[in-house]
Amino acid sequence: MRSYMAQGPLVTVRFSTIGGIKPDHTVVKYRGVIVGHVNAVRLSKSLDEISVTMRFEPYMAGHLGKGTRYWIGGESVSFANLRSLKSLISGPYIGIDPHPGHTVTPVVGLNQEPVLKSEPQGVTVVLKAKELGNISRGAPLFYKGYRIGEIRGEAMLPDGSGFEIYAFIPEKYLKLINSRSRFWSSGTIGVSLFGDHPGVHVPAIPALLSGAVTLSTPESGNAVHDNEVFPLYENATAARSAPDRYAVPYRLVTTGGPQGLLIGAPVLLEGARVGSVTQVHMHYDTLHHVLRTDILIALDPKRIPLSQGSIWRLSDPQTQMNSLLRHLIAHGLRAELSSEVPLLGPKLITLNQITGAPPARLIAGSPPQIPMVSSVGINDIVKHINAVMQQIHEMPLPEIARNIHTLTAKLAQLSRSPQTRQTLRSC
Repeated sequence: MRSYMAQGPLVTVRFSTIGGIKPDHTVVKYRGVIVGHVNAVRLSKSLDEISVTMRFEPYMAGHLGKGTRYWIGGESVSFANLRSLKSLISGPYIGIDPHPGHTVTPVVGLNQEPVLKSEPQGVTVVLKAKELGNISRGAPLFYKGYRIGEIRGEAMLPDGSGFEIYAFIPEKYLKLINSRSRFWSSGTIGVSLFGDHPGVHVPAIPALLSGAVTLSTPESGNAVHDNEVFPLYENATAARSAPDRYAVPYRLVTTGGPQGLLIGAPVLLEGARVGSVTQVHMHYDTLHHVLRTDILIALDPKRIPLSQGSIWRLSDPQTQMNSLLRHLIAHGLRAELSSEVPLLGPKLITLNQITGAPPARLIAGSPPQIPMVSSVGINDIVKHINAVMQQIHEMPLPEIARNIHTLTAKLAQLSRSPQTRQTLRSC
């Protein structure tokens, strides 16, 4: 009787997956701690599922109530946590996400480990991405190179337009994240030919195999809450250059195509980065029968400090930014499609003062339009070189050569004559 009373709760769970679960061998784990053992395994009559009976430790009584979830873990290797190799060798285990209440049995188990568990000591945020890349469950979440969380799962959006990635941050690290944090994928090999850090950038092996996410956080921002949504950027450059929530939108229009201009490209004001390209759209102008490209940019007011104690009214930065641009445009400010390295580097937008520029103004609209001048691209340079070569080709070079030869021969003959020598001596 005493032995029976010392035993913990008995629970039977039905799983649709089969394989590896053994009586008196497979254990039940909660956060890595063994809390029970498998007593019996029975195959269903349909042969497509198993019933697993587990005996828990006595202290688990009161923690196996309605909502408790069970799954089979340790069936695959996570390269983000190489200790999973041990589980692969020793066999699978039963994972558990307990809920308080009287023990409920029998129950239906999950096909895989749940993304979100009952962990009140932390926050789970949702990262939106167009491509999943190599990010997978168990991938690390880094802050300044230090692991502060992990990826708990991922799911494709119903319309197939992107993915949701679930990242968990424990409570002790919540001070490192706020509503303005930026997240980016950092588990892929990056190649950069230009910019501040050119070269090939290779992440750590675990991050390369299972993916990794890194975040940076500005000093100001609101506290995050469960299931708050953030965009997941492709790389650190895209994350840091993405428009702030206070950024002011403007429109540019140029004749011809985008010439390689991409979303996320920098916008420079007299050489200083003040914004980013947010949209690039080429279309055919049926009225004038030419190709045109519409470009949307976002200017960050915090990147353009004001002097004499003036500050940006971030509740409505558009009014101040429009006033600033009207004044600069009146004094020759124009937008131009340029390259970071002339002719070769990635395309960007520059805002520069042009001496002698014809009168222009900030064109009203939603968003307003900044006047743009056509840039001299490599195609224009090639055309100019071809024109020069054509002019050279059309010159009567053989005739010019014959005339030069005749002239030099006459000069040589004249210099050898006695009269010329006598004249030079008399001078």
